Amino acid sequence: MVDQLKAEKSTQYREDKNQLFEAYKFLGGYHLSVTKDEAKVKDLFTKAQEIKADDPDIKAYFNPAPPAAAAPGAVAPKK
Repeated sequence: MVDQLKAEKSTQYREDKNQLFEAYKFLGGYHLSVTKDEAKVKDLFTKAQEIKADDPDIKAYFNPAPPAAAAPGAVAPKK
């Protein structure tokens, strides 16, 4: 009986953590695109990263890919 309760609590704990992660990620995305509040975004994404460090969206925010370099000899199109 005790083992069953521990397993249920463990499952509930994981579900709660996942929901909390999703909430932090959603709110971070909202503030990133709508309010443009970088301090709030960083705070929310840091909290999300503490829960799930391997999420690709969170990784992309903290480690942005360098801009693609133009091919040598490439000329920008004229407008």
